[in-house]
Amino acid sequence: MSNGVKYLLAGIAVVAMGFVTMGLLHPTVKCQTQTEISVPPDYVFNSITDTSLMKQWFNGLQSVKAEIPDKKYILKLIQKDKTMDLVLTYDTLKPNSSCVFSFDSEVYSSDYNLTLSGDSLRTTLHVQTVTRGKNIFLRSMFALSRPYFQQQQDSMFSRFKNVVENNYSFQRK
Repeated sequence: MSNGVKYLLAGIAVVAMGFVTMGLLHPTVKCQTQTEISVPPDYVFNSITDTSLMKQWFNGLQSVKAEIPDKKYILKLIQKDKTMDLVLTYDTLKPNSSCVFSFDSEVYSSDYNLTLSGDSLRTTLHVQTVTRGKNIFLRSMFALSRPYFQQQQDSMFSRFKNVVENNYSFQRK
């Protein structure tokens, strides 16, 4: 075997080890979002936990099936012509102040911690997420994809804000 081939293989091995090491050193992706919503906290909280509204702000959501009402749901998503099931589990619900829930799929899991603060006119929604890949290769890719995850989260909660404000103004009329 020539020296050029040996160096090429050694270089590929070093890059592969570096990639795998990223998944070990950075096993999670953490994102934060803050959104101002022109609706009182009680209405925002009720909208977060209303699974019938999810199709309006959760991209690709096709159906929601209650496994344990008010606790655990199976969500069916279609993205890029692929179907995926997510398990949504509400862990902690403190009316009008916080909501902790998780999404779990075959390839990743995400924990969401939502905190609401505000008054009778508006709500500040703070969102913190932690996402983990289910294997070392996904964790390695996730470590490089933090900007993508942040953009997706910002976009999702921007859609959520629009849905909540539109539904609230419609109901007040």
